[in-house]
Amino acid sequence: MQYILILLTTLLISFSLQSQSLLFEITGNKLSKPSYLFGTIHLTSDHKIKSYLLATKKLKQCKSYAMEINPSDFEQEGVLNKLMIPGGKTLQNILSKEEYDSLSVKFYREVGMSLTGFEKIQPIFLIVLMETGKSNKYKPTAVLMMDVALAKLASKKMKVNGLETLEEQIEAISAISIKEQVQQLFDYQKNVSSEQDSLYKTGDIEKIYNATIAEMTTNQIQELLINRNIRMSERAILLLQKESTFIAVGAAHLGGEKGLVRLLREKGFVLKEIIK
Repeated sequence: MQYILILLTTLLISFSLQSQSLLFEITGNKLSKPSYLFGTIHLTSDHKIKSYLLATKKLKQCKSYAMEINPSDFEQEGVLNKLMIPGGKTLQNILSKEEYDSLSVKFYREVGMSLTGFEKIQPIFLIVLMETGKSNKYKPTAVLMMDVALAKLASKKMKVNGLETLEEQIEAISAISIKEQVQQLFDYQKNVSSEQDSLYKTGDIEKIYNATIAEMTTNQIQELLINRNIRMSERAILLLQKESTFIAVGAAHLGGEKGLVRLLREKGFVLKEIIK
């Protein structure tokens, strides 16, 4: 269950500077030792992506690890209740019978489970289940969740921190109107995973950012990226000033005018690309 909950929040966000790297060394601002910033792809079937393997080595040089949300937050009681459609409504209340029946077929085809039991969950979270469903078999061991895997590696020797609380991230996602979520649900096509992997492997944070916002509304960009980037950068700075820290966030958070790379540079930090 914890695996599914992590997917339901972090994967949504899965996705000027001409960077060709997803891994940056952070120095300057009187830091005594380098820290690192790494852009992850939240879910991939490729366990040997070069940037990820290099990131695991740099992680070992730091004293703490920070990701979007501390995995321990998912152990809170009542997490599922926070993913529900407001007002106690269900998809059957929102959709016509024809739309609901069509979605039920689509959901079962992608996830291998009946939509019944999920109809109270906000539509945007159902997209994640459809993306990860793998038709009739759901196999969490077949995929790599980079940020979570790094957290497990880090937890053996260092503290794991969250740049946001679970409540803050769910609040940002829930700020997207149910109408917009429903439209995204019906527009969903399960052919994006391989495309995302290919784009991620280019290491071009601007291309990743632009591809991410291409299908987003202005409100979604503001709520899911810009506002969160500002919040995460402020909390990252506090950690950087304390000790050497390895920071891992979704790659879409690195690029753009209000991406973490630019925000940290504006605060006086030196971010150097690490390319190998």
